[in-house]
Amino acid sequence: MDNADNNQALLDFKRDWKDIGWQVLLTSRCTPDGFMSVPVDELPEAEAIKLFQHHYRLPTEPVELSQLLRKINYHTLLIELVAKSGHKKGLSVAQLLACLEQGI
Repeated sequence: MDNADNNQALLDFKRDWKDIGWQVLLTSRCTPDGFMSVPVDELPEAEAIKLFQHHYRLPTEPVELSQLLRKINYHTLLIELVAKSGHKKGLSVAQLLACLEQGI
């Protein structure tokens, strides 16, 4: 569950699903009551570059790629989504960065 920030909704979720036998991973910017918390640091730039290149699979220019990764705050899911979208549409890193800066 991504962006789980409503504490009451989380407690309801936990109550409704506690007996299902699943392990659930929640991501949140808050610390919800009743859940174990594991802080996660942002992805180091070198690892973010590897992740992007794994999904993008096209040549990249290092300076532009660093700018793009800073723009999306090294957010792991965004890195994957932007890289896959860029690969599928054949967009360069510069074009992807321009889209993000223009809010497209």
